[in-house]
Amino acid sequence: MKGPRLKVGVSASISGPFSAQGRQALEGLSAWLGDTNAAGGLLVAARRLDFTTFYGRFKLDPASARQMGHAMVVVQWQGDEKLVVWPPKPTGT
Repeated sequence: MKGPRLKVGVSASISGPFSAQGRQALEGLSAWLGDTNAAGGLLVAARRLDFTTFYGRFKLDPASARQMGHAMVVVQWQGDEKLVVWPPKPTGT
């Protein structure tokens, strides 16, 4: 296999009372992985996606695969006050 590798872990029951559902999940993941690799791999697929995460929406730059269009704000609750911890406030202003 050429290029970087990505290891994907899945928690699935493969024995016991929920083994049928666990095996279905693994078969679905295996089918997706086969289709994705046949189409050029995960990086090729990821470059076409529009991601939404807990921190917001972003895309990958097709040329560099770096995140773009993503402005993240991280907040932290201290007592009853919401404090923005990222991005940091500019110093000296």
